[in-house]
Amino acid sequence: MGRSPALWVLLMLVAAAGLLVAQPAPQDPPKAGEPVKQDDPAKQDPAKQDPPKADPAVEPGKQDPVEPPTPAPPQEDKAPITAAIDTWMRYMQEGEHRGFVHEKISPVVGQLYRYDYLYEGDLDMTRPGEGGAEAETVHWSWQITARLTETFDPLKLEGSGSLHGAQWRWEIRTAEDLRIVEVTLPGTVDQPVGELLRAQFQVDQQIGMSVELLFLKLRQRGDLAKAGKISYPMLGPGATQVGVTLRVEEPVMKTYMGKRAFVTKVSLENMPSDSGTLPVPVHVYVDKFGRIVEAVQSGEGSQYVICATATEAKGGEHKLSARGRRDPFQKLGAMTPVGRGSRDTGAKGKEPPLVIAPERVGEKLAECGKMIDDLEKLVKAGDLGAEKVYQKFLKIFKVLRPMVKGDPVKVNQLDGYKAKAEQVYGGAERLVKRAQMLLEGIEDFYNALNAKGVEENLKQLKELYAKPEFYEDDKKIEMEKIIKTAEHKLAQTMARLELRDKMLVLTGTVSQTNVSMEEVLLHLEIVGGPVEVREQIKVIHNLTFAVVNEKLYRENEEVENQGVVIEKIQPHGIRVSYKGEVREIGLKKQAVR
Repeated sequence: MGRSPALWVLLMLVAAAGLLVAQPAPQDPPKAGEPVKQDDPAKQDPAKQDPPKADPAVEPGKQDPVEPPTPAPPQEDKAPITAAIDTWMRYMQEGEHRGFVHEKISPVVGQLYRYDYLYEGDLDMTRPGEGGAEAETVHWSWQITARLTETFDPLKLEGSGSLHGAQWRWEIRTAEDLRIVEVTLPGTVDQPVGELLRAQFQVDQQIGMSVELLFLKLRQRGDLAKAGKISYPMLGPGATQVGVTLRVEEPVMKTYMGKRAFVTKVSLENMPSDSGTLPVPVHVYVDKFGRIVEAVQSGEGSQYVICATATEAKGGEHKLSARGRRDPFQKLGAMTPVGRGSRDTGAKGKEPPLVIAPERVGEKLAECGKMIDDLEKLVKAGDLGAEKVYQKFLKIFKVLRPMVKGDPVKVNQLDGYKAKAEQVYGGAERLVKRAQMLLEGIEDFYNALNAKGVEENLKQLKELYAKPEFYEDDKKIEMEKIIKTAEHKLAQTMARLELRDKMLVLTGTVSQTNVSMEEVLLHLEIVGGPVEVREQIKVIHNLTFAVVNEKLYRENEEVENQGVVIEKIQPHGIRVSYKGEVREIGLKKQAVR
C-alpha cells in the first residue's frame, strides 16, 4: 500500500487501494424503516413540507434513484450540530456486503463549541491483480477518536488500525501554535514497525485532515450552499500537503430510509493515491449537517450508504466472515505489529529481553555515547530514523543502569547520556504532554459523569507511566502527579454518581426565631480591684430545619440511610455534600435523582 496513511477514511480507503473495477454496485430497492432518533433533532418529515422550505436531516437507509434537482433555499442549507449524530454505513462491492463504517460526533458537555469525534470501521476490498495475477482481497479495520474545535479541526486525535494484518497508527496533537501530525505506516515481515512520518502545520493554516472532517467544516461554514468549484489543501499520502478539487452541485432530493431530503452532491477530483491521482472522481452526498450519507466511485463497484442501525450496517444475519482477523477495536490487538500479508494466528510473539554480559559494560557505554551523537545529528537533519535510535538507546539504558549502580563514574556518564537524549529528542516530555491531554479529557468525562471514560484515560496514563522513557527520569515525578490527580477525579466521579442516585425528597424548610433574655456575668478590672457585674441581655436564636424524606434535619446533620450531610438550609432548597461532592437540591415534592 505504499505510503497511504490509511486515514483518508472511507473514501481514501478505496482510493489508496486502487480499486478500479467494473460497473457500479446494483442498488437495493428502497424500504421503510424506523428513524434514527439522535440524527434528526427537528423530527420533521420532509415529504409533508413544501419543497422550497424542506431541508430535514437525512435519515439512514437505502437510496432511491436521484430525482430531478430541486434547489434548497440558502438559509436552510446547513443545520448546527447541537446533539450527538450517530451514523452507520454499509460498504458494498459488486452488490455484495463487505463491511461497515461508523461515525459519531457529539458536542462536549460543559465546553462550548467543542466536539468529540469517533470514526471506526471494518471491511474487505477486492482489487484486481496486476499483470494477469489473481485478484487480491485486502482487509481494513480502524478506530479513530478525536477532540474537535469549533471549526472541526482536531485539537488532538489518536487512531490505530490494521491493513491486511499490518498495523498503523495516526496521532495529531496541538502544541501552542502548531498542529503536529505523526503517521506510523503499516509494517512488513522484515520491518514489523512501519515508517514513522511527521508533519507540522500552523494551527490557523487551512488544511483538511480527513475527507469527513472537511465536509463538516465546509457545510457548517456555508461553503456548500452554492454550486461551484472549491480547491482545498488536504493531508495526503506521506503526511504531505496536496490539493484536492471539489465540484459542488445543486442540492438534489433523494430518499433514505423512506424519508425524502435535500442532499448536496460533491465530486472530489484529482484525488491523491500512491501512484499519483485517481483517474476517476469520487462522488459523495452530504446532508445539511455536513456528514457523508452516501459515497460511490465512478467506474468501480464500491459504494457506501447510510443505514438505520449497526445491525444493518454490519450485515444483519449475514455477518462478515472473521477470516482469522483480530478484533480491530481491542487495543492490544490493534497495536501489535504483524507481517503484511501474513495470517494472524493469534500467537503472541515477544521480542527476547536484552542481556548484557558484565564484561561488555564498557563496550555498551561507548555504544550509548555514539548513539547520542547519531541521535543529535538525525534530529538536526529532521531524519525520521531518530525515533529508532532513541528507542534503542532506552532499551540499553534500562538494562545497563542497574549494572553500573555501584560505580559513580559510570552512573554519571550513563545518566548524562540519558539527559542529553531527552534534551535532543524529548521523548519523556512528549509523553507528559500526551498525559496532560488525557488528563484534560478526564476533566471533561468528570463533568459529563462518564466514569468509564475516566477509567479508560486513567488506564492509558498508567500505560504511559510504564514506558521506558520515564525510567530514572525526573519527568516520572510529573507523571505521578498527573496520575494522582486522575485517580482523585475518578473518585470524585464515582462520588458524584452515587450522590446523583441518592433518594432525597425535600418537601419543606422551616425557619424559627427564638428570643430570650439571658443573664451574663462580667468580670471587670477597675482601679482598686476586680468588680463583678451581672447584666440581662437579649439573645436571638435562628433555627432552621429541612424536611427530607419526611424527617426533620438541621444543618450539619446526616440524612438517615443516605450518608449525605446537609450543609446549608435555604428558604427554597438545601445544599448537601457526599464524599467531598456538593449538590443543590430544590424544594420539590419528588425524588431528586
